[in-house]
Amino acid sequence: MRGKAALAALLLLLAAPLLLRFGYVINELFVEYRLYPGLPFAALLLAFPVVRAGNAGRLLGIAAAALFAAVSANRSWDWRTEESLAADIIAQCPQNVRAFALLQENDADAGRDDAVINRHRDAHAALASAMKFNARNPLGRRYDEGILALGFVWINGYNAQAMTSIQGAGPALAAMAGVEQTLQRNKIEDKGIWSEFHYHRAMVLERAGEFESALQEIDACLELIAANHKFLNARDRIERRLKER
Repeated sequence: MRGKAALAALLLLLAAPLLLRFGYVINELFVEYRLYPGLPFAALLLAFPVVRAGNAGRLLGIAAAALFAAVSANRSWDWRTEESLAADIIAQCPQNVRAFALLQENDADAGRDDAVINRHRDAHAALASAMKFNARNPLGRRYDEGILALGFVWINGYNAQAMTSIQGAGPALAAMAGVEQTLQRNKIEDKGIWSEFHYHRAMVLERAGEFESALQEIDACLELIAANHKFLNARDRIERRLKER
């Protein structure tokens, strides 16, 4: 009996991660790892009724493991690309600003400017909804204010880049000026948020062919956060384009 109990416990220790992987509704990107410390305890709780049920428990354990594996495989399919994962997260949590920002970033990098602009309204609605949620729950569970501020910069920054290619630099820079005013009005002082703002304005200026001004914005990024690979790579690329002009 002890051998059967050990086998059942081991079976459920292996199955529990599969259960919790697909069963958790993600609130942010890539946070399922937060559940892992509790997996052994959850597995032990599941193992007790299986062990006490004897042969019927063995069948129950096998059926549970098969079910968990099947649904986990389905959940794993969402992880095949960043885009599919972000889309699944938005379907589960429409207020997830980071997932919208990831989709905007990938579309911007691929030159899909129409997709960025078309998604901008939904992304902005998600951001507004998350901010209203925080306002209604001053003492309860809230969305991270820093992530919301970063999301505000990301969403509008990628949209401004797309606007540069479609509408020209004027409207895009005006949009970035609005972002700057909002950050100042809300007294945002976080260096990471301001570095992202300068980065996105640099990307707008680069698309507009204003390489000298773009380099100034990248320098502002590096003054706030030195040795950032994204900023350094952008600087190298802009300097190269400036030399080739």
